[in-house]
Amino acid sequence: MKNKFALIALIFILFSSFSGSILATVTNKKSSLKESVSNLNARTKSLEKQVKLLQSQIDMAHPKTAKMQKIDEYEGDNKNKYYSPVEVYAHGPAVVTSPYFGVRRAAGDEYEDESKMLTTLSKINEDLVLLQLRKKIDNCAIKNNIEIPMRPIIALSGVLEGIIDYKQEYNKKNKLDVDLYEAQLDFIGETGPWVTSAIIVTYDKDKPNDDTRASNSKLRIARGFVTVGQLKKSPLYLTIGQIYAPFGRYSSNMATDPSTKLLGRFKDRMVILGCSKDSFNVQLYNFSGETKGVNNGSANSFLGHTGFHMGNNYKIEKFKIDIEGSIIGNIAETDGMQKIFKNNEAIHSRVWGIDGRAKVGYDPFAISAEYVGAARRFDSRDLMFNNAGAKPLALNVEGSVGFKIFGKPNNFSIGYGQTWQALALGLPKNTFFAEYDLAYFKCTLFAIEYRHDINYGWNDTATNVTSIDGRHKNTVTAKVYVYF
Repeated sequence: MKNKFALIALIFILFSSFSGSILATVTNKKSSLKESVSNLNARTKSLEKQVKLLQSQIDMAHPKTAKMQKIDEYEGDNKNKYYSPVEVYAHGPAVVTSPYFGVRRAAGDEYEDESKMLTTLSKINEDLVLLQLRKKIDNCAIKNNIEIPMRPIIALSGVLEGIIDYKQEYNKKNKLDVDLYEAQLDFIGETGPWVTSAIIVTYDKDKPNDDTRASNSKLRIARGFVTVGQLKKSPLYLTIGQIYAPFGRYSSNMATDPSTKLLGRFKDRMVILGCSKDSFNVQLYNFSGETKGVNNGSANSFLGHTGFHMGNNYKIEKFKIDIEGSIIGNIAETDGMQKIFKNNEAIHSRVWGIDGRAKVGYDPFAISAEYVGAARRFDSRDLMFNNAGAKPLALNVEGSVGFKIFGKPNNFSIGYGQTWQALALGLPKNTFFAEYDLAYFKCTLFAIEYRHDINYGWNDTATNVTSIDGRHKNTVTAKVYVYF
């Protein structure tokens, strides 16, 4: 029995010694690991301090690089306004994409005078729009220490417009139509700080007599021009190419074309000398033209192919007013008038054209009015209304209010238009319209418009018009605009 107790005591002593040895070993290992972790943390903190010191030295030596590394911190609306686009513009690929360049004029620069909904963008002074855009980007780049690029850059953009309209014509016939109203691709090139160019490609939507509308969808260069100028260095600039003349503005909330645009706007190959300083801009231009004077008359003179435009705007907090005025030496050169004169460009007398526009806004309300037409009567042999020389004129007045529903921009507009002695041009005597616009998706706009036109009187006569088809026309137009 004693031997058994002795054996048990021996085993207990041996087990206790072995356990103590294992416990001591584990404790020593834990202590060593803790010490290693502590040393690693100390070394990491030391390395972090060295990296911060090195980064501060790099920032002091290269502040532009340091500033660019902070660009990614901008989120929300700001990233689409200045920093990220400027960084891509300055240091990204040579070919970039940007929404339809006319849209960008609504970014608060000096030349912005368009509807916030941008239902119909004015194509007047596109060269100045690009110069203002470049000035804004350069100012932002300098402010944020981003290097202004000297290499050539190409910006691609465009617009598509689909349309569904229902018309009750003057002759009471009804017509429902679905059409691709606009398809446009823009190539904007910046060769350097002083040279900007643009090629605007569209498709021909006109339907000839011997072809179908779809098979005639051929691409064509609608406009192309080169501008030499840099508004940060000089207010003067020079543009040469095929472009809409700076005669009138014709910006409108209407989905359809106002009579002022149909009467006064025109495109030609011309040279433009412009000046833009802050909110003031002026353009003097000369073009080849189409009309010629009978027996080498005044239509052949230098003034007959010359025009002048001037505009300015004033802004006090939410209140803003834009005022513009234009003159042209021969209004017979406009696209609307050329429908009459294209078969016989020889006219007996040259008639000056005038345009005036004013827009008053108090956010979110805006009222605009534009008046365009001939300064005096045409020779009755050139253009006649009621057996006398015609003096075609057009007026367009619009009011609009912008608001948001569920955070989406909406706009409601009403307007009135009137013409005088413009029966030969196919323009209505009076126009009433109402339109509702919704921008539900980014760079996408939905619009619906009701338009009521009143024709000239039954007894009115004009060049190439011997009878009136009817007195009233109604049109309902639905459009979707996609900008890219």
